[in-house]
Amino acid sequence: MNYQKPTLSNSELLELSGVTKTQFNNWRLRFHVPFDLLGISRHQLKHHKYSPLVAAYCRLLSLHRSQNRKAYIHILKTFFADLIKTAELNEHAVIAINNYGDSSDCGLFEHSGIAMQVCPKETIFIPIGKIVKQYIED
Repeated sequence: MNYQKPTLSNSELLELSGVTKTQFNNWRLRFHVPFDLLGISRHQLKHHKYSPLVAAYCRLLSLHRSQNRKAYIHILKTFFADLIKTAELNEHAVIAINNYGDSSDCGLFEHSGIAMQVCPKETIFIPIGKIVKQYIED
């Protein structure tokens, strides 16, 4: 299945992902969103079409509350690269972020059972597989 097919306009992307235009443009300028990996096409000089993976990526990026997102962005890029490479989605995959989402310490786990055994109590778990599946199926 081609997850990278650009079908969403800019306004549809922002509405689906739940981020503001300013926040999206900020991430774009800082290269937090890997468009070449996720799927983007330019139709006119300023008009682009985006794949549903871009919307899912932006939604997941908005869930991290800390200013230090380097490890989290690396995990997201790795997850999406594996998804595109293998075309298989692990819908039980979970990202764990320490300190209730404010820490830079995070990790990707195959399912929440493993994450709950390894991580401390003050960790939040983001069901990355379920969120991506919602965006792909729409």
